[in-house]
Amino acid sequence: MFSKKEKEITVAHTFPNTNWAFEEQVLTFDFDNPDTTANYQISFILNYDPQTITMEEIPVTVTLTAPNGMESFVTSTFRLKETDALTVNETDGSRNQELVVFPKKDLRMSGRYSVSMYRKAVKADNYGFKKLSLRVKEVKK
Repeated sequence: MFSKKEKEITVAHTFPNTNWAFEEQVLTFDFDNPDTTANYQISFILNYDPQTITMEEIPVTVTLTAPNGMESFVTSTFRLKETDALTVNETDGSRNQELVVFPKKDLRMSGRYSVSMYRKAVKADNYGFKKLSLRVKEVKK
């Protein structure tokens, strides 16, 4: 549920043993949309150890499913070696990278939405990844 003060929700998935394993190639996050008049920015925040990871980028396909089953999808890429201050911050050796997948999405229906991320990287085990979070925040129209 969205906080009235912040108009933002975050849903997180933690990777056991810092391994983004093959079994977690598709991750799905759910959230309820109580405000059908607002626009939202939908993004993912990946928390990882830049010293441990062996991949330079992770191509992804993201699918947004509305309460009535209608889907929108987009492809994008986490560029893990990037250090752009607008999308990346570091704290205590961990890096957080934000990937905006829907910059301004009109969610016209109330109810439960699902956002699925399909990781296209072919490597089965991917160590150094700590957490992937979905962030949905209201933006001005």
